Amino acid sequence: MRNSLIKMALKAAVYLLIILVIYIIGNKSYQFGRTIFSKEGYKEAPGEQIEVVVSEGDTVADVTEQLLRKEVIGDGYVFRIQSFLYEAKFKPGIYNVSNAASGEEIIEILSSSETSEEQ
Repeated sequence: MRNSLIKMALKAAVYLLIILVIYIIGNKSYQFGRTIFSKEGYKEAPGEQIEVVVSEGDTVADVTEQLLRKEVIGDGYVFRIQSFLYEAKFKPGIYNVSNAASGEEIIEILSSSETSEEQ
């Protein structure tokens, strides 16, 4: 009788642990997905305009590093995933980008053919 109670208690503890792990993973996944598709920028609106230079041959990693260094974005991993999802094709040029812009907006700006010099 005592052994069966211990086994039931252990099973219950294992099930609770599994439920807790699933909850934590689900919550983290939701937060990560929300960040990727968020319309919020790194800073609150209106933010400030920051000059970003995309050179010929710059990779997504190069652009991401520059955006991080200039504090236009807050998370390089999220921006790389956004660049993949939104099929970023960065075009060389000098751009003014707000650090209040969303990742999608930044990708759109850096992928446009109109640079700050042409505006």
